[in-house]
Amino acid sequence: MYIAMGGERADKLEKRERALLDDRIRLIVGTVGRIDETARIVHLVDGTAIPYNYLVLATGARILPESIEHFATEAHHFYTADVALQLRRALDAFKGGKIVVGIASMP
Repeated sequence: MYIAMGGERADKLEKRERALLDDRIRLIVGTVGRIDETARIVHLVDGTAIPYNYLVLATGARILPESIEHFATEAHHFYTADVALQLRRALDAFKGGKIVVGIASMP
């Protein structure tokens, strides 16, 4: 949104995951093989075992504008830096008329 509306550049908005976390947090990236609820251990496929006191499963969300028919050719959005820049250019080229802003759930 900042690229499309605020004139920011993508490289100023991107940060490494580690930079977003408090120094006390240990970031481990891996693929879970299994969870032993009784022993409270998450086992990664690479053999790493991570004990836990509390386990929160946050599956996240994927943005799929391509799943909406004609979305790519008939709408603008700002879900990636490239298309946000296209939206910025379209707004700069706009000479007048009506713009519809549709706010819906995530596509």
